[in-house]
Amino acid sequence: MNDNRMQLNHARSKIVTKSQQKRKAEASTKFAYGGLVHKSNLPSYLGLELGDYVHNEEHYEKEAIILGALIDAYENLINDPYGDKRDHYRFLGEKSLKYGKGPSPSS
Repeated sequence: MNDNRMQLNHARSKIVTKSQQKRKAEASTKFAYGGLVHKSNLPSYLGLELGDYVHNEEHYEKEAIILGALIDAYENLINDPYGDKRDHYRFLGEKSLKYGKGPSPSS
């Protein structure tokens, strides 16, 4: 009976570990996506800086603009039969990733 209990505890521990690993991976991905949004300079253009808490009434409009821009990009991509937008977005992204900065405020 004690051996069965040990096996059960071990199985539960593996499940918890896998669940924790999944949550950690998801959090890491979300963090990386946030970094990409920051790198775009869109938050800075809207007057948001690192450390600002965006999920409040004061920044609601700015948060909505960022989300709207991302939704617009998504809609452009799914309605892009020839891949022109995809190529354009990839070009801009690769340029930013290569040179380590987002677009300049004047572009």
